[in-house]
Amino acid sequence: MTDEDVRQLAWSGLSSPATVDFNSLPHEPRNPAAESATLGALMLSKRCADALLPALRSDHFTSRPHQDTLEAIRSVHASGRPVDPLLVHDQLRRHGRLAWGNIKAATFIHACLEATYFPGHGDSYAAAVVECAARRRVLQAGIRIAQAASRGTGELPDLMRLVASELHAVGDEVTVHEQLRVQRRRPIPLAEAIEETLPHLTSAGPHAIGDLPM
Repeated sequence: MTDEDVRQLAWSGLSSPATVDFNSLPHEPRNPAAESATLGALMLSKRCADALLPALRSDHFTSRPHQDTLEAIRSVHASGRPVDPLLVHDQLRRHGRLAWGNIKAATFIHACLEATYFPGHGDSYAAAVVECAARRRVLQAGIRIAQAASRGTGELPDLMRLVASELHAVGDEVTVHEQLRVQRRRPIPLAEAIEETLPHLTSAGPHAIGDLPM
């Protein structure tokens, strides 16, 4: 989004900041490849699922397939079952999410697994996802604050409370990103690294999901 785009949004005279469609702002920060790789890591690594799911939210992801698959992974994990691609696909089926338009769930899951070069890098993939989400949140905060200031209504203390609230929300996103940065510096035990790598070296590993119903 250019400075001119922001200026036009801020001075468009909208009745409420909430009328801006923050899901379709032009040129907003996003990284679909990292989003797919993060989901793949969650399905391939129990360590990643245990460590990352508490920090990740649906709105960190920018497409409905990514968001729905994250929630399916979360449901499988919360039930105590292994976060296996087949079980994730079954969870999506239970909620009527076998396809999003022309995108089939089985094909999408397979693409996420293929996007994950090494599950042990899941912390780094997730950090990239959350960084983009934090930058989007900063963009949204700026637009909301600019709109509220440009309307010239209300009291200044109300405006300052809005500013403080928006900055607090941005700070929360940055905190999540910093937590993921700390996690990715931790060494992975050799046994876990081998366990996560072996499936990529055999056709019988998690990437072999040809039995998923299409």
